[in-house]
Amino acid sequence: MSLARGLAELRAENGESEFEVTLVTQTPRENFDDEALPFPVVRQPGFWKLLRFVRNADVVHIAGPALEPLLLGLLQRKPVVIEHHGFQVICPTGQLLIESRSEPCPGHFMAGHRAECWKCDPALGWFDLDYLGIDQGPIIAMIENHRSDLVWRTMRGNPAIRLGLERAGFTGGWLSAAAAAKAA
Repeated sequence: MSLARGLAELRAENGESEFEVTLVTQTPRENFDDEALPFPVVRQPGFWKLLRFVRNADVVHIAGPALEPLLLGLLQRKPVVIEHHGFQVICPTGQLLIESRSEPCPGHFMAGHRAECWKCDPALGWFDLDYLGIDQGPIIAMIENHRSDLVWRTMRGNPAIRLGLERAGFTGGWLSAAAAAKAA
């Protein structure tokens, strides 16, 4: 959720939004306030509605195991980013510190209801106000690389990276093109 919020709030120099984010989820709303988010939330769409969202997407970002949007994204030839965290380890009830009871965190922490986290494992008796952004940085780099080729251009233009790959025995692709350009 923090990645989607961050992307939705990014602004260009002219003040316009850099990204149009729509969160599509099979999770029921329950007590979560979707209106507080800076992007639209579509909950439990049917197959055809999900297909329309995938067709209109530039990037399909899947948080967790979701076979239907994965297959639709691949069939529509969209870039698909799969994010996997197992049992929502972001929850401060200690799922990083204690063995999971094979049940996912119900999402109290991410929904801002931190006191509810105590109910998940009251033996710990603590909660934290910080948010963790595990794996969020590489996802942003992948999205930017898809948009502008910035990461690949930077990597291809770095002599140390090229030399390291060549010394490690990598050949072909842009390394061959760079070698051919050097020889000419």
